[in-house]
Amino acid sequence: MLTVEMGDSSEYSCAYWVLRASREIPSRESPPVPVAVIGPLPVPQLTASPAHPVYVVGEAMALTCSIPGAPTLATVQFSKDGGELPSPLLNDSPTLQLASIGTGHAGTYSCWYQRWESGREISSPPSGAVAISVLDPPRKPSVSLSPDYPAYVAGDRVEINCSAPPGASPVQYGLYEIGEPLGSLTGNAGIWWMDLEANNTRNSTWSFSCAYIELIQGRALTSHASDPVSVSVLPAPAAPSLWLIPPLPLYVTGETVTAECVVPAGPFVPRAHWVLRDGEALREPPGPQLPLNVTPSDSGTYRCGYSTELHGRHLRSPPSDPVPLSVTDPPPQPVLSMDPPSGVVSEGLPVLITCAAPGDANERRFHFYKDGAEIIPGDAGSEISTTEPSTGSMNFSVLSILRASPSNTGEFSCGYEVNMSGRWIPSPRSQALNVTGNFTVTAQCVTFPLARDLAVGGSFFVINTLIFFITHRCC
Repeated sequence: MLTVEMGDSSEYSCAYWVLRASREIPSRESPPVPVAVIGPLPVPQLTASPAHPVYVVGEAMALTCSIPGAPTLATVQFSKDGGELPSPLLNDSPTLQLASIGTGHAGTYSCWYQRWESGREISSPPSGAVAISVLDPPRKPSVSLSPDYPAYVAGDRVEINCSAPPGASPVQYGLYEIGEPLGSLTGNAGIWWMDLEANNTRNSTWSFSCAYIELIQGRALTSHASDPVSVSVLPAPAAPSLWLIPPLPLYVTGETVTAECVVPAGPFVPRAHWVLRDGEALREPPGPQLPLNVTPSDSGTYRCGYSTELHGRHLRSPPSDPVPLSVTDPPPQPVLSMDPPSGVVSEGLPVLITCAAPGDANERRFHFYKDGAEIIPGDAGSEISTTEPSTGSMNFSVLSILRASPSNTGEFSCGYEVNMSGRWIPSPRSQALNVTGNFTVTAQCVTFPLARDLAVGGSFFVINTLIFFITHRCC
């Protein structure tokens, strides 16, 4: 019995002897037997790819048995927990593929190879062991939204909370929208804030899910994704438009102005309207129109908006663009005077009626009235005229009746208009003056001076048109 070593390669023979008559007689040597001794086969190396301290159910991995020198005509044998696995592999494909790891794949693996040498199959020593640990992936988390609405509008800010199941120790969270990553957070809290957006003027749907990472045996394992949470996002209520009816650059105390809030077409039905003046809320009108009996205190910048509902939510629109509203008191009442001051006129004599407006001499237009009807000099004949300054900036006007007659008696009054911000604002009418006549059937012959100085409103002017009365003769 030989325990061979590398130097024992040789040819071996044997002989025997017998003892006869106290003499050892040897036999002939046997034919020689060659004994070849080779060193043990190199130990193979078993590697796992990818190499992890622990694997998750469903992952793929491969065990490769690497043979030093890659001898030909070798087969590779894998074992698990000391038991041979079926189907030895050839040395040109010495990889055991595990396409989807299950808990049954957990165990200790090794490999060895065999080759033929001088008609004998020689086995290599086994490789080093590779332990495979298989775990279920971390349990899936849950995702929730706050506030939790059946539907949202663009611009809503929502809190997205990813909660790991009890017992988990997350080190990182990930947020996804329809499978695409939106962001990650390091630590054991997964809370995001997001401003939702709509798809232009159409509704859009957002679907959120999340996952977390947990360190297990030194490996970062990702949990299953949470069940998705889908939300509908509608375009936000559009801002309305505010219209002032009638549209004027300036309003006068006592006029009625209607502020109308015009809501653009869209998915929202207005439930109520509101109006702001200089940022302060006025009473909410029942409809889109708010009538205002304006005074100067109503001057300011106006905006409007509307309220609506979405699945029980109370929504307010953005305010409209600002619209200015300016209100002024009417100009002061004018003062009406006449010459003769008594108001009693004689037939054929001139009558001068002066309308004086107090205050600064802004651009004005004067009007005279008789018995409530406006006097139009051009329509009343050449006997009546007015002195209206061409610049429109004087603070008085004179109505001249060249020859009084019974048709010129009655109740006279006047008023004026002032140009404010491009609008002619009328004053209240003056107090009325009654003009009566002292008329006879036969006209008296009256002589007039060549010229007469008249004082009106503190100013003096000469009425030259009376010169022609010098030649007036009696009937």
